[in-house]
Amino acid sequence: MGKKGLGRRTPKEVIENARDPKRESAFIKWPREEPVDVSGERAEESVKKSSSKFLFERLKHRGSPYMDIHTHKYTGGLNSMLYFPSSEDIKLFLSNRKAKMMVIATRKEKTGEVLGYYILRKTKETPKVTSWISEIDKPGSSAHELAISYLSHSLGLVSSYNYAKKHIDLLDKIKKEYHLQERILPTKGYAAYKGEFYKPNNLEKMAEAAVFVMFFAGLFFLSSNVTGNVIANLNKITMNILGIILFALGIVGLFFYSRRRKQTKEVYFY
Repeated sequence: MGKKGLGRRTPKEVIENARDPKRESAFIKWPREEPVDVSGERAEESVKKSSSKFLFERLKHRGSPYMDIHTHKYTGGLNSMLYFPSSEDIKLFLSNRKAKMMVIATRKEKTGEVLGYYILRKTKETPKVTSWISEIDKPGSSAHELAISYLSHSLGLVSSYNYAKKHIDLLDKIKKEYHLQERILPTKGYAAYKGEFYKPNNLEKMAEAAVFVMFFAGLFFLSSNVTGNVIANLNKITMNILGIILFALGIVGLFFYSRRRKQTKEVYFY
């Protein structure tokens, strides 16, 4: 039973408490409640919901819309499972009218720590899919290519890097076709890049610090010019140019920083 109220655990806490992180787990969640574990058959690259647990929770909540959550394990290496949804994940999500959001939580294989979340949300324009199988059977369709891409990676025929490049393009097509919204949320201390959550190294942290230094240095030079303060022997034109360059570099750096490092605190999703 999901806890209600302010004292409830975060999804991260609930997921990390699930046993055997090498195997996938399945959860469902309603607003202002903890996720409920509805795992049935669990394998290293798949999980089936327990029909009895799932039906009980659906009846208890009178068939109201819910969030569908399942886990992926992270092992590292060229053929590690990434946070992207498989063709089957998307099929189940789109075909269930009551599932409004799908969340894939990536866990470390050994410790069970949650590294981040991949989220797909339906919109008012999202159609209900009843013929995903026929879509996969159409050679050249996004659904067909997605299924082939995922299978190739699962069999170790392509590296995670090449799989990520192709999968991102295919997911972009599917998001447009089915009017889905995507969000990627690393947990605290992690960042996301092309299908993987990772801990930034010292060089990346220094580069991020340099972005903020350039931004505020640019503001300093420009504001010093405005107030009439003189720094060393720099004239106003030099200070203006230097301030504008630093400020522009800082803005560009902040833009890429915000795209690459969407950090989040402990999240409830909703």
